[in-house]
Order: sequence, then structure tokens, then C-alpha cells
Amino acid sequence: MALFIGARERTSSRYASPKKENRLTQFKDMPLSAGLQQKLAQLHFTTPTPVQASAIPPALEGRDVLATAQTGTGKTLAFLIPVIERLSAQTSPRQVSALVLVPTRELAMQVHEQHEKLRGLKAAPAALVIGGMSEQRQIQAIRKGAAIVVATPGRLEDYLRRKLVDLRKVKTLVLDEADRMLDMGFMPAIRRIVAALPGERQTLCFSATLEASVANLVNDYMNKPVRVAVGSISRPADTVELQTFEVSYAEKLEVLRLLLPCRKGPDVGLCSHQTGDRAPSQAPGA
Repeated sequence: MALFIGARERTSSRYASPKKENRLTQFKDMPLSAGLQQKLAQLHFTTPTPVQASAIPPALEGRDVLATAQTGTGKTLAFLIPVIERLSAQTSPRQVSALVLVPTRELAMQVHEQHEKLRGLKAAPAALVIGGMSEQRQIQAIRKGAAIVVATPGRLEDYLRRKLVDLRKVKTLVLDEADRMLDMGFMPAIRRIVAALPGERQTLCFSATLEASVANLVNDYMNKPVRVAVGSISRPADTVELQTFEVSYAEKLEVLRLLLPCRKGPDVGLCSHQTGDRAPSQAPGA
């Protein structure tokens, strides 16, 4: 299913290319507020990855962005930084102004955690809308004025149906891991959610591949997006090490007990073929 998008990719007239002068080499060179610059420095983010350097500048300008890049290239920061920056200039009353849709609750928790590290003291916490956690706490976060909602499509659609969230003022929609969301069958839910958003908005789409289903989504919901394609996307980034251990269901826990003490570093990912669930990465900016 992986599709190579790089030097061999044809340039479509539907897409705009990022300006060469926009590919900045340091975060400090970007037109970001002092508060966000300070947060990035505290987290030791100094040099943007290629996808961040190409996607952040046009996103800051309010343009739609379609980005494809390998796993582990920093796509989360590539959309969180412009979303947080643009919201910091917002003067309207607290309301849901940005919506981030992701395929799994684990990824939603990772994005939410990264947002909380970057947001300013005056900004309201993001609302996390996912299954398997306290619904009351999620609703309270929305009602307290969360400007950003990070959600899985199924749970958010349920909230919309029950009128627990108002998305009529959303200015930016982010579709993270769009190809995976569509592979998991979320297209109908996404369409119903987007129908509740304003027609005039910014849309940022990040995907590992650009398959036909993603291309259809782009055609329907994006306005002349800036096209960002980084590296070979048929494999993870060189900084990501993947290992697979095929074991029976009954052996999983015992194998984990043997493997985990041997792992170095904080990043351990757990995958289940049946459910698609995974443990959240601890790496900032993943």
C-alpha cells in the first residue's frame, strides 16, 4: 500500500509548491510569537525537520497544506506550531477554532500531550475527545473554552449527534494520518464531521501515502493546497527502528516481560494487528 512520492512524483496543477525561501533552517527564523519561541527552546527544538520547514511557513500564512512524509519525521509539530501560533492572535471569545482528527486514541493522546507542552499559559488546554476515557472530563474541557479539539472521528461524531460540541466556528481542520483513517473506514464519519464545519477554513492534511482515497479527500476539502513531499514514504525514517515478533496470543505477555527490560531509551511501541491500537510514543515532535 505504500507509495513512493519524491523525485518521481508528477507535479499536479492542483497543488502549489512551497516557496524555496520558506524552507527555514532554524525555528528562531520563523515568524513565531516570543512565547512559542520560548516554549520551543525549552523543549530543545531548534532545527525543524524537512517536513516542518516546508509545511509550517505556508500554514502560518493560512494556506491549505497537503504533506506526505515518512513515519517519525515530525509531522505533529508541523501542524501544531502553526495552529497554536494562529490561535494566539485570536481575539474572539473562547470557542473551538481548530479541530485535529486522528485515527486512534493513542495518537490523539500523543498529539494532545505535545500541545500541552507548547501552549502558552493564557491559552486554554486542548480538549481530548476519544473513547475509553472519562466522558465528563472531555465535555468539561470543551465547555471551559478549549480552542483546540483533538479527536478520533467516531467519538467526535457521537458528540456532534448529541450536540455536545459546536464546530461552527472552526477555522482550521487538521487531518493527521489521513490514509490510516480512511483505511480504518472513517470516511463516512469524516464527511459528516466536515459537513458541520464552516465552508471557509484552512485544511492541513498529513499522510504517509497519497492513495486514491486520500486524493479524493483532498479534491473535496482542500483549496489549492501547498504540496509538501519529503523523502521515500515506503519505509519509516532512518531514525525509527522497527522490529516485529510473531507470537501466539497466549505468549504475548511473557515475550513483553522478556523484551522490555532489554530496551534502551523511552520509546517503545506496541501494536495489535486486530485493533490497530498502539502505545503512544514518548518522543517529542513525533
